[in-house]
Amino acid sequence: MKYKVVLFDWDGTLMDSIAKIVNAVQVAAELNQVVVPSVDKAKSIIGLSLETAVEVLFPDSTLAVQQQIGADYSRTYNNSQVASPLFADALDCLTQLKDAGAVLGVATGKRRRGLNKVLDSSGTRHFFSASRCADETASKPDPQMLNEILAELDVRASECVYIGDTVHDLAMAQAINMDRIGVTHGVDDFDALNKHKPVLIADNLTGIVNYILQP
Repeated sequence: MKYKVVLFDWDGTLMDSIAKIVNAVQVAAELNQVVVPSVDKAKSIIGLSLETAVEVLFPDSTLAVQQQIGADYSRTYNNSQVASPLFADALDCLTQLKDAGAVLGVATGKRRRGLNKVLDSSGTRHFFSASRCADETASKPDPQMLNEILAELDVRASECVYIGDTVHDLAMAQAINMDRIGVTHGVDDFDALNKHKPVLIADNLTGIVNYILQP
């Protein structure tokens, strides 16, 4: 196995939640009577903290309006009926890596409350030894959340790999010279991910596991 520690992004990497996020962004914009972002623009902020995402999407809005958009986003997302299942091969991926002896973790733009909710609803909490959320540390692409996980697990960046579907994910790992893997079933495509020099870009999690488990 190539790495001691395997770290994952959540939305768009392990969970197919992109449509749910985009819907919540667009509804929140409508409720606050601001320009509704296109699907692609709404997708572009996935992985960032909620506060940073709102600032990026609505830079001309006042702080009060941005805060209201954030609150409306959270309420809409939490009450949404839009499906957000794990990707079909996610559980098998996590199981294979755990059984092989890898230490697993999550570094996500979600808030802690949101991550806890999906860890429990998806039955995946037991796989992970460490996690960091955007409301506990700096937003991606700042590598602070990765550095905090490294300290918690007492490992070096060279012993780890980070897996994500966005340029924010890969830029974060690249900033501390951690190996990174892109997956194209989420937000960004091959060309965008490849700019951050990943060791692999795969179409799905199965391809990533096969790569990591190679001697």
